Amino acid sequence: MKVYCPYCKKEVEYKIEQRELKEFRGIEVNTFENVAICNECNQDLYVNKIEDENNERIYKIYREKANIIKAEDIVKLREKYDISQRELTAILGFGKMTINRYERGGLPTKSQSDYIKLLIENEDKFIEKVNEAYENNNITEKTYKKIVSDTPQVPATTILVFSTPNFICNGSIYRINNTITDRKLRVNGSSMLISILSPCIIFVTK
Repeated sequence: MKVYCPYCKKEVEYKIEQRELKEFRGIEVNTFENVAICNECNQDLYVNKIEDENNERIYKIYREKANIIKAEDIVKLREKYDISQRELTAILGFGKMTINRYERGGLPTKSQSDYIKLLIENEDKFIEKVNEAYENNNITEKTYKKIVSDTPQVPATTILVFSTPNFICNGSIYRINNTITDRKLRVNGSSMLISILSPCIIFVTK
């Protein structure tokens, strides 16, 4: 099989050399990679099929060692809220094709992987990110409502707040961190969405 050699500036035959790979992105992987070498000038060549096979092998080991999120986990997050790759990308604030690339097998950085996993494991954190994206006009009202309507909430009720960081619900006093409009809150194990109507009243919407 021949490939184009940029050094010889022509199609050439090549051989394959197996090289040891001990580390990848600072993680010990102890595997190998195949490298195509020009038969005429002995320079390394880029061959798509060989590089794809290398990446698949290396990425699999690296994912397991570094506990990197899997593509199917990202897909499940989108399916849970019925959102597109583009909508999730906008919520996370990533580059336009980032989620598409990850779902096709691309390898996230450790920090991005950990961040997505946090949002998957902590629904409250994800809803906070959705609120932030909506307030910054990164997602439409339709997308926002679609996600919020899928979160479990309690029936509507009015709660009086007696001091800024506290509010009372069914005779019990609870604390809140701030007064952001449409902040998701958890009371007695139930998730709810709150809207600040005034300095002393919170309306819990269903």
